[in-house]
Amino acid sequence: DRGVEPAKVFILIVIVLLVGGAAAKFTSRLLVRPLALLREGIREAQSGRLNTIQVSRGGDEIEELCLSFNQMIGTLATSRAEAGDYQRLLQEKTCQRTDELEQALQNALAASAGKSEFLANMSHELNLPISGVIGMLDLLLDNPLTVEQREQLKTAQHCAHSLSALMN
Repeated sequence: DRGVEPAKVFILIVIVLLVGGAAAKFTSRLLVRPLALLREGIREAQSGRLNTIQVSRGGDEIEELCLSFNQMIGTLATSRAEAGDYQRLLQEKTCQRTDELEQALQNALAASAGKSEFLANMSHELNLPISGVIGMLDLLLDNPLTVEQREQLKTAQHCAHSLSALMN
């Protein structure tokens, strides 16, 4: 009977190995594979790729965890899209406001140039008559005058010189 015993042991070992292998495969299918998929999904999300993962339907906590992960990825993707839309809107508004500011600057520069030209023209146009007035006052002061007339002409001459200096 000793020959039968090693055969029974061998068969028992084979059965234990088969049961162990089946248990390992079952455990791998139910636990390890979903966790590996979840880990890979997390790595993808960390690198900016928001992809959902395959969920193993087991009705357990791992399935719930994977479903929650996929829901979080969906929410993040929606938020990313909304942020992208908002960024595009801000860029459009920034471009529009920049264009408006550039136009306002051009208008202000044109107005300033117009004002400068107007002032230059007015200064020239007013300087000619004032110079004429000063010249005429100088001629009048060369003539015989009463003290009162001379005083009034000198006051007028002083005012004309002040006005000329102001315009210059």
